[in-house]
Amino acid sequence: ELCGCGVRYCGVKCLVADAQAHKAVCESNQLALQGLAESRFRATKKTNQAVLKWGGHVQIELLRADMLVVASHVVVALLRVAESLYRAEAFELAQKFAQRALSLSAKGSLDEAMALNSLGSVANITSKYDAAVAHYEAALKIKKSLLGDKHTDVASLSVNLSAVFQHLGQLDEALTMCSCALEIFNKAPGGNQKDTAACHNRMGIILKQQDKEDEAMEHYSTGLEIALRTKGETADAAGFLVNIGNVLKNQNKLDEATEKHVSALRIYERAKSDTRVGTCHYNIGEVLKAQGKLDAALEHARKSLAIRRSKLPHEHADCGESHNLIGDILRRSGKLAEAVDEFDNAL
Repeated sequence: ELCGCGVRYCGVKCLVADAQAHKAVCESNQLALQGLAESRFRATKKTNQAVLKWGGHVQIELLRADMLVVASHVVVALLRVAESLYRAEAFELAQKFAQRALSLSAKGSLDEAMALNSLGSVANITSKYDAAVAHYEAALKIKKSLLGDKHTDVASLSVNLSAVFQHLGQLDEALTMCSCALEIFNKAPGGNQKDTAACHNRMGIILKQQDKEDEAMEHYSTGLEIALRTKGETADAAGFLVNIGNVLKNQNKLDEATEKHVSALRIYERAKSDTRVGTCHYNIGEVLKAQGKLDAALEHARKSLAIRRSKLPHEHADCGESHNLIGDILRRSGKLAEAVDEFDNAL
């Protein structure tokens, strides 16, 4: 029985209780079928109409007969699904699609590099940093061998890898990779504004960790200007607002910091980007705590924890961060026993 979403031959069985997950899978499946159609795939009984099945988790049922006449198109279709699921914050499912794409990719090909990059992104956001480094470095090696050291695709991968080095505390290596990437983007014909903005953002994050806040603010401001000019008030612009807000908080400009974080929150809410909404609530809670507005701070901190626990593994560092904030607010409010429970959870 096909699902009731109105899409003919979508191949998703209606066994999904959660409407949002069902919608994400259906939309992703349509992207896959579109890619397969481009590869001249015909969904016949011989090759099995069920390209994708839902049975508690997504299982890839790509048969290796007629479907793989143009294997590269199938890989691209799978990676489109992975990207869609990643954006829907269904990270485990995104990983499954990317792994299947990797298994179908020719060794040393751009398809393999794209699949490795996708796996690296999932590993990075789920705090599996060693795996992220391995995937990104393997993808970077392939891209360099096929495209050369100065290609913008190589620069984009370098920015991704620098983000992992930043999480691991290897800040000098991260900054060097970002600086080289920015040089490539600036020299590229026409310039890719989105990638250039992302590179400015990453450099700002690294410089802030090195306590070079004035330099960080320069990069954030430049990136925000590019993002607003090219795409308007999207998630890209919100990311810069968050980072600018964090710098303003450190400079004790608390009202300005709150304004930036609230603006970012509104953008992420419109985009339905739940994990980033959780981060915004956390940031607002931190600023309100610094202002002594403890009841309001606690409300935002609890919202941040609820969202993060609904989207991330409970052992994820971001969940611990929210527990720690709640504990500190409770401690300042004199509720010491409750604070200890939260600190235990964070630990």
